[in-house]
Amino acid sequence: MDKEITFQFKKDPGYRLVVANGAWGGLTPRGEVKFDLFFEHIDLPDEITYMSTPDGLGPETERAPFPAPIKRDTLVGIVMTVENAENFARWLLEKVQQYRKKDENPENKAVT
Repeated sequence: MDKEITFQFKKDPGYRLVVANGAWGGLTPRGEVKFDLFFEHIDLPDEITYMSTPDGLGPETERAPFPAPIKRDTLVGIVMTVENAENFARWLLEKVQQYRKKDENPENKAVT
């Protein structure tokens, strides 16, 4: 006898969109997968010095700090079981495959 299960998605009032372009992590002592999502970027400099010319602002002559360090702002930590990590990885790869198929066929505009 087949049974239907319906999941409803509800956004928490504190929901926010987080942009992440990297992850760092590994296995916990209990064998779970733990990773932090981060946003990698270069901060605005503390100071920039430009040469003054008769026409106005000239070329940049000094920047501090230089070279500018690459920062990784850690946004959120995720812990999941190995089974959930495998399911998550399959789901992500499925979305990448859908994107690749859409890219090959310009008539497909949306990925769900």
